[in-house]
Amino acid sequence: AMILHDASDVRALSFPQFYAQWELSNMEIAGMVSMEATPGTAEGAEIAKNIVRVCEEKGSAKSPCEFLAYRGPLFGRDVEVWVTEPEENTLLCGPAYLNEMVVHEGSIFGIPRKKEWETTFEEGVPTDIRFLDAFAAFAARRIEEATEKGEMDKKDCEVKARIVRSGADINVKIEEVAMRYITSRKKKIDIRGPVFITVVGKKSL
Repeated sequence: AMILHDASDVRALSFPQFYAQWELSNMEIAGMVSMEATPGTAEGAEIAKNIVRVCEEKGSAKSPCEFLAYRGPLFGRDVEVWVTEPEENTLLCGPAYLNEMVVHEGSIFGIPRKKEWETTFEEGVPTDIRFLDAFAAFAARRIEEATEKGEMDKKDCEVKARIVRSGADINVKIEEVAMRYITSRKKKIDIRGPVFITVVGKKSL
């Protein structure tokens, strides 16, 4: 049988599911990239959506600045959520906040939709997750937790994204199967960049 199939290893022939060279398409890898934490309530989803909206509209506003993203009920309390940058002489959001996860030739990149990356987006498979989307989902979830536990009665809930060095830094989860595949193929996962977004949840007065 080995000669017939030109198999180099009898184990690969007997147990192909364990030993044969396995392939994952860009599409399959993209399907294994997701957000680790997401809001658990309709209000939380609304908060995440509005954090995204504010950052898209005001991301390059000169600081110090703050913009209201949400004011309304959450777990029976009235809350406000602000996107803020208290430091002077910078912008509301850092340069990499709109970077998007895309799978190209078996590697995962977090890159901006700019001319220099045009080919990567055209030939690759976008995951439809930007750094901003993943951070907003995480911030909303964190604000939900702080509100539900009554933490925000005592102090504001501040959530920050700073310099991203891996998917975990921005609430992005890559399934183990994809990680192993990428490593075994000597491909890369390059998710990094300065995001610098601060979100503050507080009790409405």
